[in-house]
Amino acid sequence: MRIWIEASMVARGGGGGSRRYTEHLAAGLVAAGRDVTVIAGSGEFGAPRRPLLGGTAAINGLWAFARWPKVTSVVRGHDGIPDLVHAAEKVVVPPVPRGVALAVTVHDTWCLARPDACRGRLGFLVRRAWRTRSRWNLVLTGTHSTLAELAELGFPAERVAVTPYGIGEAFRPGAPRDDGSLRGAVLFVGEPSRKKGFDLLARAVARLRDRGDRDVVLLLRGPRTESIPQDVPGRLGSSLRHMGQPLTDEELAELYRSVGAVVCPSRAEGYNFPLVEALASGATVVASDIPVHREVSKGAALLVEPGSPEALADGIERALGGERPIASSSFEPPRWEDTVRDTLEAYGGVVLS
Repeated sequence: MRIWIEASMVARGGGGGSRRYTEHLAAGLVAAGRDVTVIAGSGEFGAPRRPLLGGTAAINGLWAFARWPKVTSVVRGHDGIPDLVHAAEKVVVPPVPRGVALAVTVHDTWCLARPDACRGRLGFLVRRAWRTRSRWNLVLTGTHSTLAELAELGFPAERVAVTPYGIGEAFRPGAPRDDGSLRGAVLFVGEPSRKKGFDLLARAVARLRDRGDRDVVLLLRGPRTESIPQDVPGRLGSSLRHMGQPLTDEELAELYRSVGAVVCPSRAEGYNFPLVEALASGATVVASDIPVHREVSKGAALLVEPGSPEALADGIERALGGERPIASSSFEPPRWEDTVRDTLEAYGGVVLS
């Protein structure tokens, strides 16, 4: 089977979970002996990468507005037609020739289900791509929760394959090597956006400080603090610290193990790598009680009422006080080899049909 992975929305050093997924999937498929070519993108894919004639931005624009040209006519230097094209992000979906299967990864449905909350270029491109869904032979996603959301949006469940995403070998339990100075800190990993609930976390930390817990520190590991929504309370003051990036997997796992709690207050998610990585590293995790968090945490996280800064503050207080679910000691995450195996099985279902 000859596989092309279209990765034009995946950039080295950015892209968060989408980048992790695409890089590990491509490398895993190569390790499994498959013929893989990565189209566009910038990352450590472990596979040959070929650019788009005319440039990625120009071709993406044509795909979004004209749904032309076919991907096989704009890949520079390719030496054969693929059996399957896999768009690694639902943001850009290339047209494929007749007889070539098209797979699309849909990590989450936020921009589809909440267009009012997903404005700008990203939301526009996602919704344009969604209009082409009748041509998608296969959708891949990381959770049954997202499958259910896709079904609610009218996409046929029989064309969706759930392939839980793996995590790296660095994320495993261990004793923190730090001096204990971060045990009163809570850690947020990712884009400090409304979808991720960073505004809720900021309000929760402010409430803890108002209660008299002046030692609580909120660590942000992600984009610079200029990305923080304007409605985040200014009274956080010095309690907000930016950890900077990038970190290696080993450094991130050590950070997870060192803090008092990792907090995932998302309003919506498709998978949530930080939650799974933190649990696998042995960290205490406080997360919003949404379907996807219930699914991927397997009872190992402290789940609190979504959208409530007060409930989030109570959960953080419990975590810093030492409370942990019993299931946290036996949490077993998926591994990337599982993701690759499940993905190959899904590919086979559409290539052979």
